[in-house]
Amino acid sequence: MPKMIHMQLAVQIVETLKSICDHDINYISPSGKIYASTDSSRVGEFHEAGYRAAKSGEIMIIRQDNESQSVRRGINLPIRYHGDTVAVIGITGEPDEVSRYAYLAQRITLLLIREHEIDMKDRNDRAKIDYVVRALVQNEGINPEFQQDVLERHGIEAENKKWRCILFKLDRGTV
Repeated sequence: MPKMIHMQLAVQIVETLKSICDHDINYISPSGKIYASTDSSRVGEFHEAGYRAAKSGEIMIIRQDNESQSVRRGINLPIRYHGDTVAVIGITGEPDEVSRYAYLAQRITLLLIREHEIDMKDRNDRAKIDYVVRALVQNEGINPEFQQDVLERHGIEAENKKWRCILFKLDRGTV
């Protein structure tokens, strides 16, 4: 998974979590920037507690609002994926109340990230297959090691020649 999660996925994460806990949700990058939020006025703001949670790897609990510093009470949960902190999920509200959603928020976020990663891998695999098939059909030059690797990853071994086909070129004027 890339260090940066696509904006569309960040929005999907906050909307999914909002539907479960009915509190404002922030998706905060490890650098502390709010990338998606159910409170649109917060998008683009720096989130100090989210930044600290990302750096420390620990949950940050804010017990009091501080209007002058744009600090709102709630919980900020770092999300780790493949050993890296990829995001912080902030849930705004009374910490004792919203903390019960923290584990669920973490699990849902990880599932959505994993689903996105699988989708991107599948999309990449399909693009490679399309490229190899197009090169074979159009008799274009292609790196033979790349071609063999792609074919073998999909159960087509070069030794058994299953992937070979015969192409006929037909003139448009003939029947």
